[in-house]
Amino acid sequence: MADNEHQIGDREPPPIIHAAWEVARSSGMWWPFENAAIMSERPAEIHVSEKSLLHRGDGPAVVFRDGRRAYAWNGKAVPERWIMQPETVPPREYKGFDPTFAKYVTSRIGSAAAKAKTKGRLGRLPFLERYQAGEHELVWQELVALGPGVREDPNAADALAVAYETMRRVDANVRTLVKRLTAMNYVFASTPAAHVPPRAAVSKEIADFEKEMGVLPLSLRAFFEVVGEVNLIGTHPSLDPKGNTVATDPLVVYGFDEGLAEYDDEDEGPSGLTIAPDDLHKANVSGGDAFDTIVRYKR
Repeated sequence: MADNEHQIGDREPPPIIHAAWEVARSSGMWWPFENAAIMSERPAEIHVSEKSLLHRGDGPAVVFRDGRRAYAWNGKAVPERWIMQPETVPPREYKGFDPTFAKYVTSRIGSAAAKAKTKGRLGRLPFLERYQAGEHELVWQELVALGPGVREDPNAADALAVAYETMRRVDANVRTLVKRLTAMNYVFASTPAAHVPPRAAVSKEIADFEKEMGVLPLSLRAFFEVVGEVNLIGTHPSLDPKGNTVATDPLVVYGFDEGLAEYDDEDEGPSGLTIAPDDLHKANVSGGDAFDTIVRYKR
């Protein structure tokens, strides 16, 4: 289109070119036929690489307003689970694919799962299979009961897969909430958005943080890597009117930031991360000490 405009200059474009330009300005993907055309809405989100190719390593590369998504790696379409659940994908599936993808998988699933894949011992993921079959609460109860064993073979890759699958569903629900609240004329107070997807480099940032400071809970790590940041604070004539005397406690979870680390003893290093304000702070009511929600983790 830009090349056409350059060639035509100030002259009147041919009707067919003018029509194509109009479509490009007002539509997403489209398929013309002899007597009809299928047209789609423009995407709500598009993520590209430095070479302007559709690309995203921690979520969909394209998101449409109706919730549909497309996943891509360096301009090539890939299955959703390659991006959202790489720890469940046998290496043979992406053999011969872009070699940078294999490096991404290694960094995404962590050293324990990567080691299992390298030795070819990943096999079935019974916790994930049960979770996907509907045993949501029971699977998480059993994972919590494992204690430190959740990070050891043969549980490590399986537990991380469950965490990512859980947060993939959280991400979908958050997007639905934001969409429906917007349609109800709910006015979000957050900027730039009520839901901010994770940064491309967040997985590496977390890995570096864990090496130096200590491991995060698997669920929190997965939330930071899949969902990102959520802030549903806002106002609505009936849901949360201005001057409301009740603290409605909307969902707020900060994105990953080393600056949120909490210290019990400066010499001992951080012992937790502040992940959310409490209900009073969300309602803009000042309080005393420690109103934030702090997740403690093992260093």
